[in-house]
Amino acid sequence: MKHGTLSRYQHGECRCEKCRRANRKASAAWRAKNQDTIRGYFYKRVYGVTLEERDRMIAEQNNCCKICLDPFLTTSGRSGPHLDHNHETGEIRGVLCQRCNRVLGLLKDKAEIMLNAHTYLLNNGKAGC
Repeated sequence: MKHGTLSRYQHGECRCEKCRRANRKASAAWRAKNQDTIRGYFYKRVYGVTLEERDRMIAEQNNCCKICLDPFLTTSGRSGPHLDHNHETGEIRGVLCQRCNRVLGLLKDKAEIMLNAHTYLLNNGKAGC
């Protein structure tokens, strides 16, 4: 076998840069083609739910974020729906958009901080642009 082939790298015959590059290229192509499979393994491993269960939760929320009520524009990727969960119990609370999920994390999942922010906006700040 010549250098730069995936087979040589996978069988441990060669670790040269050409063979590593071929392996990276093949791995990237596989990941791009199998995103749903990868996502399915992730949800099952991390949250204990299947993609079908996640999709059912999204449908039950009318394809909208549970906090801001904005519709999900895509079903995958960073801008897609995110499963929000309690970090202490692991229990899934709902499906959120990336922005709302990030806000909860930044506020340390503490309702008291959220209420303080709410009070601040009502008394001092202006909501909106």
